[in-house]
Amino acid sequence: MNKTTGSLIVIVLYGLATYAGYYVLQNFPTGNALIDLLQADIAATVIIYVGSIMVRNASMYDAYWSVGPLLFLVYWLDMADDISIRAMIVSALVFIWGARLTYNWYRGWTDMKHEDWRYVDLKKKTKFFYPFVNLMGIHIFPTILVFLGALPLEYALLSDAPLNMFDALAILITVIAIYFEARADHELFKFRNDPNRKEGAILSTGIWSVSRHPNYFGEAFFWVGLFVFGLAADGPSWPLVLGPIVMLGLFLGISIPMIDKRMLASKPGYADRMKTVPSFFPWYKKVI
Repeated sequence: MNKTTGSLIVIVLYGLATYAGYYVLQNFPTGNALIDLLQADIAATVIIYVGSIMVRNASMYDAYWSVGPLLFLVYWLDMADDISIRAMIVSALVFIWGARLTYNWYRGWTDMKHEDWRYVDLKKKTKFFYPFVNLMGIHIFPTILVFLGALPLEYALLSDAPLNMFDALAILITVIAIYFEARADHELFKFRNDPNRKEGAILSTGIWSVSRHPNYFGEAFFWVGLFVFGLAADGPSWPLVLGPIVMLGLFLGISIPMIDKRMLASKPGYADRMKTVPSFFPWYKKVI
């Protein structure tokens, strides 16, 4: 199955997932807008899970990480009486982040046989229990993480609190985060598709010279930016702070150690790189 056919399958599946979320919103209201959104979010995730089972590829879910928050924008903006300047700014930044990240997933995805190596490893390790691990670990778990990370959107998009210095700080953090992640992803894409790349080569130029995982750094701080927007809109520090906490925990405690372990096993020079290049936070003199 080629990429075009696979893309159509993904589009249809995500359309069905969106409809499932909308159906749940319309027919199972709880009286709490946030809980209603969570129900719809999980319903959409379950549809994608079923689709991934049918095509035997858990990577069908991967794009939902960046698509979900774009749907959250529509949900909260539809509730707003007026669209504030803050709401316009936040919407623009979230849209840029989501559209770019979704495009980055698409250009790196080859066809329906392409599946994230971490999912393949999980399938081998968990065997009989993989369907459960797939549902809870690959689908529901990241859906909950993104939902927590996006909690500030309710306040940032609906609040009529005046603009303040926290907004300026949030804009700065979010713009830098998007730039950092976009540049890291672009350099990684060029490196992986370089016909002259030598076997065993390690990307260590550009923004990858200041951090071993600059894409994760940018992604994590995008959620920090949303948190600060929530504070600027008079949102409570708790539970909004859960978003950046769980994102940092995911990248620092799970994703980065897994990749470092794999790189150590496959790249002879990676051990030396680990000694000289920070894992996550870039050298402060070389951020931009």
